[in-house]
Amino acid sequence: MSARAASAAAPARAGLARRADVRARQLAAFTAFAVFAAVEYATLLAKPPTLRVLGAVAVAAACGAALGALGGSGRAALAGRVCVALLALVLALAVLGVPLHLLVPTRWGTLGSDLRRGLDGLEGWLWPYRGSLRLARLAVLFPLAPALVGAACACFWPAGGHHLAREGLALALLIGLLMCGVVNQRAPAWRVQGLALALLLAAWLWLASPARERANSAAAWVIAATFGALVLAPLVSSSAPWLDYRSWDPVPAEIGFRWNQTYGPISWSQSTVTMLTVTERHPSLLKVISLDSFNGTAFVRSPDPPGVPGLDVPAGSGAAGSRAEQSAIVSVAGLRSKLLVTGGGVPQTVRWLNGGEPGLASTRDGTLTAGATPSAGESYRVDSYAPDPPPAVLRRAPRAFPRAYLPYASFELPAPAPGVAEMLVAPPAPGVAPALARALAHSPYATAFALARRLAAGEPTPYDIASRVSEYLRLHYAYNEHPPLTSYPLESFLSGSAGGYCQQFSGAMALLLRMDGIPARVAEGFSPGLYDSTNNSWTVRAKDAHAWVEVYFPGTGWVAFDPTPPAPGAGLTGAGLGSQVRGAATSVQGHAGRALTPSARRVALQPRAGSGGSFPLLATLSGVAAVVLLLAAGRSLLRGRRRLQDGLRGAADGAVTELRAALARLGEPPAAGCTLRELQRRLRERGANGAARYVALLEGVRYAPAPQARPTRRDRRDCRRSLASGGGPLTRLRALLALPPGVGRRA
Repeated sequence: MSARAASAAAPARAGLARRADVRARQLAAFTAFAVFAAVEYATLLAKPPTLRVLGAVAVAAACGAALGALGGSGRAALAGRVCVALLALVLALAVLGVPLHLLVPTRWGTLGSDLRRGLDGLEGWLWPYRGSLRLARLAVLFPLAPALVGAACACFWPAGGHHLAREGLALALLIGLLMCGVVNQRAPAWRVQGLALALLLAAWLWLASPARERANSAAAWVIAATFGALVLAPLVSSSAPWLDYRSWDPVPAEIGFRWNQTYGPISWSQSTVTMLTVTERHPSLLKVISLDSFNGTAFVRSPDPPGVPGLDVPAGSGAAGSRAEQSAIVSVAGLRSKLLVTGGGVPQTVRWLNGGEPGLASTRDGTLTAGATPSAGESYRVDSYAPDPPPAVLRRAPRAFPRAYLPYASFELPAPAPGVAEMLVAPPAPGVAPALARALAHSPYATAFALARRLAAGEPTPYDIASRVSEYLRLHYAYNEHPPLTSYPLESFLSGSAGGYCQQFSGAMALLLRMDGIPARVAEGFSPGLYDSTNNSWTVRAKDAHAWVEVYFPGTGWVAFDPTPPAPGAGLTGAGLGSQVRGAATSVQGHAGRALTPSARRVALQPRAGSGGSFPLLATLSGVAAVVLLLAAGRSLLRGRRRLQDGLRGAADGAVTELRAALARLGEPPAAGCTLRELQRRLRERGANGAARYVALLEGVRYAPAPQARPTRRDRRDCRRSLASGGGPLTRLRALLALPPGVGRRA
């Protein structure tokens, strides 16, 4: 090869090496960001398959490397890239657990059906998903593959223009995955996650851009914004939402509820949409369903709840005019459910008032299900048995209860070891058997069992135990609608970790009573809501959904207790607390003036004084100072044009003096008597063409009879950049302080 040919090929080789270096840096930035986003997204599963997730990231990175290496143009090259992308998508789905035979186009219908079944299995769960249903886990992981491969294609597809737009699309896909995982975590470490996100963004801008100067500037802005956000975060954090979208609903909506308890932050509608209108003389809690089974974690409804109608409603208890009979007229509005709302207690008869009579099905515990979902405007009358005897009658109730109700004093304990089935424990009769005590003492519910034994100590009757438990929960635990979801929510609640709402209070009371051998279940439904004096009815809203406890007393039936304290700032009806329901702190009899003896391990959760969204004084002052500085900087930038014009007035003495001071700060003070033309020549010699142009413009303003051009803020910015060109970060900082953006200092 001749010397001329070698010299001609050298720039080409240098260009290829430079492009290869840029692709390698882009691939490193993409892989790091994809790992972070995918791992955070996988936290939607309680036990994520980390190796599978990292395998999907590796497939996407390999796809990006292959696309970057495929050059050329034309149909053949395009077909090759499409094949690479499709192969990567198939491999990523296979790595995540999708069977290969379902990826054949003829089996896509089966794949879609399986994914829909998996999504159905997720209903009623709060994140992270703790179930073992394979299709549900697959439905959660499925979006990872198209998102990762799509981001790789957007970032590395060797097309012509719109490179920045494609990079932005890749970042949007990865950040979307990241946010899906972060916002659904129980206790996200948002400061660490936000800092990691900012550092990865800065690395992306630094590594993926061949223009290092622009990348440095962008990365500096990202880092500055990150630390500014850390300072301002305490100002915007609050325990209450800025805009409570769940309570604001200008358009009437149709709402359904899933009644099994989950104990996480409230996820159902908290709007004021009217669900029902109830006409009842003495409204109590409006029951929909009862939860009879404790599965080791939560109270849920079993497929065949126990119950004996003759025991639930003793003979002679439902006579007309007795205190136990409730009659209510229910008019359906926004609620969409086949389960009928009763006036409280056990329903006896139902009569439709305006036409159609959908078939009714009744379970042994009295829950009513209509054959078709009642539509808005339909009404029915329901007569229920809801006993409300005085405490003296309940204290005389027999301690022995029917064996048919043994399940209401039973509960499951978590498996003691992997591979071992959960254990069902139940007392043979009211009280605590030694075997039951030993099983509880060595279970995750040891603290709850100790509390149940302490509250039952010295109480002569089940009614006194139930009253004391209800009173204790109302007085010693805080109301909180956003508690974290833990492995054993009721044990965490009773240990005083974070408070709770009606699900935690009702579930804890029912569990404590069952630990004492007393039949109890959780009732779900609504509080009476708001009273409308114009038509003597009660308006039940979505936010009035509530849970309470029913305790069984032989000879009387199920009696309601409400252990939930009112929400902060709520009245009796605002928090789902009927004043007629037993368990209110002001209505519990038999414990007046009696203090509960604290244990060595205090269970009470006392709200801290001054809490409720407050933040430290230092953070407040820092945030205020940061806001003031930002406002001042914005004001200076907005006034930059006027202040520069002031420096150019007359003979531009202010701007010339500022430039000389800037050169002195940068270590190049002009000699005494140095003219603007000589300074312009020196700047051109050192390669500072932007500064030389700025000096030439100043010379024209100063000496030309009618200057054709005057310096602008852009000329001044170019002057600053050219003076700092080739220097390090300190040089750039000194130039920025000497010639701040848009702010011309006066002489």
